[in-house]
Amino acid sequence: MSRQLITGDDTLNIVGIIADKGSLLLPDFDVVYNYDKASSSYLKMYRKNAFTWFTNIGTFIKVRPDVNRDELAEKLKALYTESFQKSYDEAALVRMDELFFSDYHTGLQKGDRSMLRTMIIIGLLLLVSALLNYINLNVALIGKRAKEMASRRLLGAQRSDIVWKFLGESMMFTIGCFVVGLLIANALTPTVNRLLHSDVAISIPLIIHYIAAYLLIIVVVSLIAGVLPAIIIAKAQPINVVRGTFRFRNRTVLSKVFIVVQNVITIVLIAIVLTMELQMYHMENRDMGLNLKNLYFLSSELDVTTEKEAMVEDLRALPCVKELASSDHIPGVVRMAFGLGKLHETEKNTMVPILQCDTAAFRMFGFEVKEKFLEPDKHTFWITETTAAGMTGLPYGNNNFDTIKMWQDNYVGNDVCGVISDFKMRNALHATDEDYVLVFGNEDWDPQRSLLMEIVGDHKEVKRAIDAIYKKHSENVFGTYLEPDFNDFVEDVIAAQYGSTRRQMRLIELIMAVSVILSLLGLVAMSTHFASEREKTIAVRKVFGGTMQSEIRRNLKEYIIMILIANVIAIPIAVWVCGRYLEDFVYRIDLHPWIFVVTVVLSFVIVIAIGSVLWQIVSVARVNPVMALKKE
Repeated sequence: MSRQLITGDDTLNIVGIIADKGSLLLPDFDVVYNYDKASSSYLKMYRKNAFTWFTNIGTFIKVRPDVNRDELAEKLKALYTESFQKSYDEAALVRMDELFFSDYHTGLQKGDRSMLRTMIIIGLLLLVSALLNYINLNVALIGKRAKEMASRRLLGAQRSDIVWKFLGESMMFTIGCFVVGLLIANALTPTVNRLLHSDVAISIPLIIHYIAAYLLIIVVVSLIAGVLPAIIIAKAQPINVVRGTFRFRNRTVLSKVFIVVQNVITIVLIAIVLTMELQMYHMENRDMGLNLKNLYFLSSELDVTTEKEAMVEDLRALPCVKELASSDHIPGVVRMAFGLGKLHETEKNTMVPILQCDTAAFRMFGFEVKEKFLEPDKHTFWITETTAAGMTGLPYGNNNFDTIKMWQDNYVGNDVCGVISDFKMRNALHATDEDYVLVFGNEDWDPQRSLLMEIVGDHKEVKRAIDAIYKKHSENVFGTYLEPDFNDFVEDVIAAQYGSTRRQMRLIELIMAVSVILSLLGLVAMSTHFASEREKTIAVRKVFGGTMQSEIRRNLKEYIIMILIANVIAIPIAVWVCGRYLEDFVYRIDLHPWIFVVTVVLSFVIVIAIGSVLWQIVSVARVNPVMALKKE
């Protein structure tokens, strides 16, 4: 208490200690302070403008419970127009409970609704697959359990008693599985959180309303799993079971239906995994339209300190640094946007990402100048071919670019100095149909900016050398190693932008793999059961002239037909699901037919070979008919 902290131009007195944050919206923070009396010029700017969108500042409005949201939005627009003499059509009015999943950039922690929806769907598919296995095996085993249930009926048990017995078994089995699953989920939670690396960590809550939800899930799953076999076996007449005349002919049909449904789930998941992998490869290997090889980007808090000059000298002395320049931005990483407009055509006003660098960095990136009107200086900027065409409706060379201006608030200025070839400023995740860009590249650029270096030599050695120099100067200024914003080769910095998506995709693929394995385990169990039941039939056929090869073909044909039916059902579903998945990406692959051809081939290979169906059929077909008939 009463100690002081220095942040920028302000000295802060510690007046109290608050508990760690309890809200999911607020990002991690160390200090909370009121900027009403702050000295920093940019903080003063926030106080003057309640509508500011700059950096992570947001304005919160407390309203009356009965407020009309649309009317409030209109009043805010009118206020904005009155303050800045221009209209603002997209007032980002968001309720507090909507912020977590909103699309607006608020600086608060956010959730991924699409990811959550995907995880829920895959989780439900896992549950359905497990339920189908359980129901299928129970139905298949009805013949073997029929004598037990008939004995109970003959000893006085009612049909309802048989039904409740099956449901009770299903309940106990589900409870046991749920407890084991909960323990496994709890143990894997840290690993999943490391894999997702999301703002809000996943946890396994054990509070009253969640426990109630768990119990509800257990009851529903138990009923679904146990009710069908219970009803079927309860309908059997005890006398028919004792005589040996009880045959439930529909159970084979039901089992085949369940196998087809499981194969449909497996095929759809295989198609989704292939599509996701291809889309990720497509994004990671996107051509950015500039020379990015052997370029290294270093951006940190040292960029605005007097120590930077000494660090630059040390970096220049490294044999691996061929050239050193200043650049605030790099392709693939958007850190700031400016307004771009056309005079007297306010409908063309738009926010455009910018790339700021000096002439050396402009040359290192390899920008191709298509047309030059003015000598570039700190009051001019370059636009790309797409930006020029979008702002004027005409190709470059046929326009009067004097009408295109950079603007911010009431200020209109900065002239276009020329047109450069198109390049990708946004990464593939945030690409749009109209990728406009402004480039500030001139000799007068402020030297207190991030560093761009052209490198020669081994990348790992280079990174170690640069990091060692940065660490030395960071400790001189801050007394410790302060993690830089960016400290890597440009291509690796761009690749890191896909890190979260890649981790989420790996988790989804892992769960999908579990679902496929679960489906295969059920198939192995069913093929084993069917093979044992058909042993006598195969033996009789062999006695009457059948061969091992003919019996293998005959039994294998059934599974091939089931897989074909599953593919006919699954492929249209897979095409639709994969198409919906790709809709979230502007820069995306085409759904080529070969993706689904590979899916079909894999479904046959996995089910027939890996699922050991073929092995089960061969094992039974090889049995000596005499030995098989002796068992009866």
